[in-house]
Amino acid sequence: MRTGTRGLFAVAALLLFAEGALARGVHSIVEDASGRAWDKKLEQGETLRIDVNADGIDFATGVRTSSPLVTARILSRKNGTQNNVGGRPIGQLTLELKAAANAPVSSHAVIVTVGPNAFYDMLRPAEERISLSVLARGTGPAPTVAVAKEQRDAVVFLANLAPTEQPAKAFFEFVGFSAEGAVTALTPVYRRVHLVKGRNATLAALVSQLNTATSNSAVKAVDLIFVTHGLSNEVVFSDVRTTMDGVRQAIANGLSATDRAKLRAVFSTACYGASHRADWIGAGFNVVSGSRKIYADSAVSYGAFLAAWASGQSFSSAIGIANGSDPLDAQDKAATPVLRQFGFSEEQAKDVDSTRVISGTGALTINMMN
Repeated sequence: MRTGTRGLFAVAALLLFAEGALARGVHSIVEDASGRAWDKKLEQGETLRIDVNADGIDFATGVRTSSPLVTARILSRKNGTQNNVGGRPIGQLTLELKAAANAPVSSHAVIVTVGPNAFYDMLRPAEERISLSVLARGTGPAPTVAVAKEQRDAVVFLANLAPTEQPAKAFFEFVGFSAEGAVTALTPVYRRVHLVKGRNATLAALVSQLNTATSNSAVKAVDLIFVTHGLSNEVVFSDVRTTMDGVRQAIANGLSATDRAKLRAVFSTACYGASHRADWIGAGFNVVSGSRKIYADSAVSYGAFLAAWASGQSFSSAIGIANGSDPLDAQDKAATPVLRQFGFSEEQAKDVDSTRVISGTGALTINMMN
């Protein structure tokens, strides 16, 4: 059996686990007591206690589940003056989840009903939906191994983000940020940080640096900070615009299977990065984040993610903090009129959504590897 305490941390942004749910302004991430992300799995016969930390969640009025053999009940509530997560006041709802010994081994849902408040659907009642899977008794997540500072490398890949042609040039000046700050943030917590930037940021250079890092016998895990332009299922290098399938194949061909097993996390600021996740996973990475649409909030989210990840928070939690770094979505909202002003089409101007979503093992921290 696994331990029975879990926590669900949430920060202000759009929903990650519940696209299409009624709630607005909440981004939910599941954590256990040690700060690792819950795998959203519940064993038959298991009882879990979770803390749902989210703006406005303390206005919860009830909870239900999709199956009578998986139950949930509210244990307590805290408002923002009573609860602090990641240095900010935030509401909290503590739930108890139970799966009966004969609960179906399948997907289930826990639905929290939230009363009217300023963080949900313009003061209307709303719902927060949490998806989970029931497993056969005695099964659980894959084991993890510790990864010390001397056993991990990072590759910071910065393609040229300064287009010479309008209107793209004006927009990227508007959303510009100091991407190279990743080197300063990560150097104290990695054995080595490999920097590739500007004209040197080619596809071949990416593969070469990943190969250099993973082929070192002392290294167990290699993470990638990937900063470039993106389109749906495509990314731009300094020498070529290519499909993500092309990137996946280049990594697969350039690294041995043993070395690809050391690839761990990708934090991407490419637009439409959500459409890139499957190929990053296919290349060998364990966990990946990417924005739903046009990525416009790096000025606030980039440093927030790096600081959280470097401090030992799980990848999921760090992404949640990044998504919560602009709780009113001011950066995204400001980008839309700027895109119009700079001559982008109306369709493009409305296609801004920096919300990062995750594929893979969000439980991983800088100190562990599957």
